[in-house]
Amino acid sequence: MKKIFFIYIILASFSYSSTRGSVQVIESTENIRYISQKLVKDYLYFHKYNHKHSIVWGIKKDIIKLGDNLRKISTTVSDDNSQGIIEFLSYTKDQITDILHNKIDKDSVLLMLDYSEVILEGIDSIYRIYKYDFTDEEKMFMTTKKIEYLLERITKFHIAFKMDFNTKINRANIISTMALLEDEFSKIKKYDYPANMKNKIDEIMKLWSINKVFLEPNSDIFVPTLIIPSVIHLEENIKNIALYHSKKL
Repeated sequence: MKKIFFIYIILASFSYSSTRGSVQVIESTENIRYISQKLVKDYLYFHKYNHKHSIVWGIKKDIIKLGDNLRKISTTVSDDNSQGIIEFLSYTKDQITDILHNKIDKDSVLLMLDYSEVILEGIDSIYRIYKYDFTDEEKMFMTTKKIEYLLERITKFHIAFKMDFNTKINRANIISTMALLEDEFSKIKKYDYPANMKNKIDEIMKLWSINKVFLEPNSDIFVPTLIIPSVIHLEENIKNIALYHSKKL
């Protein structure tokens, strides 16, 4: 009986350790998804307003965060496939850093757009390996993180589309990302939040309805200096909802 008990303790500890490791990997993959879209969106913004050098400073900070999250995953995962992906993504990060040291032009923008998709595909592969059965509250928390990342993604495509980069492809990407965002926002709308949060949810839905008008590919409006702060404001409201769900985990 004592032997069986110790075996149970060892297995339980291993299970906890494995789950905790998966949680850390999932958390880092969500951070990387967001950063991969944000830093390229900001690079596009800098291409249009290249006198705003504070943008480059922000991009460099995001590259540091990208490296930190890649290292966190590298120290947690043990399988060769994930380690190989991390090594390649670290190389991609270095390529992005090199681009920042050179003059910005059409070719560098196209490379940055490609690199953001490379990072996304690689990190999605790791996510699929380490994802587990989320609880209902974990699912809602993940919904908020997905919305943040998708908002950066659709804004990236919006700016690229309006600046005539890969126009046909980015038009299709805007439409598909818009559909994904609608699905995620519907989950927020359907969730039974307490009465004292109703105003926050209504505000989020109002902000989204306003922003999506500007982000639609058929919209004639292109004012990055307005749309980017507006999306950031929406993301800040989403973070408040994320905090609510994180406290229930």
